[in-house]
Amino acid sequence: MNRLLWRWGWLALCGVALAACAAAGGGRPDWPMVQIACGGQSGSAGVAPGFAVYADESSFAAAFAAIHAGELPSPPVPGVDFDRWLVAAGFLGQHPTAGYGIDLASARVEGDRLVVTVVRRAPPAGAITAQVITTPYCLVRLARGGGRTVRFVDEAGQRLAELPLQAP
Repeated sequence: MNRLLWRWGWLALCGVALAACAAAGGGRPDWPMVQIACGGQSGSAGVAPGFAVYADESSFAAAFAAIHAGELPSPPVPGVDFDRWLVAAGFLGQHPTAGYGIDLASARVEGDRLVVTVVRRAPPAGAITAQVITTPYCLVRLARGGGRTVRFVDEAGQRLAELPLQAP
């Protein structure tokens, strides 16, 4: 009998711990997300740091062309079913050396917003890097239905930007 009570107590404690973790995480984790393209040169579109959300084919195609401006041959625009997906983009801005990068690492739903976690990288202090102008970027495909806005946050959860989500 004591063994049975101990097991039930243990299960209850695990349930409370899982509920606390879910509450602390603030929302449904692991929203469907697929990386489209990330790189160190984002053409004319990524000179200024910032974020964008593309909810239709024409705006995404224009942005993709600007990101790959100057590349010959120009890569084809990836196909995206905008009835099911939207595209989020992060631009790190212009930097004087290699070693900088940006990743849109994960997504989750919190209330009526889709929250995308952004990881920004910089070369370590004193690192020897190539002296070349870079403009890092990252494009991801996100499942629709996550909310009315897309919020970009850093790894500590600090808000970087929040953009309205428009219908396809």
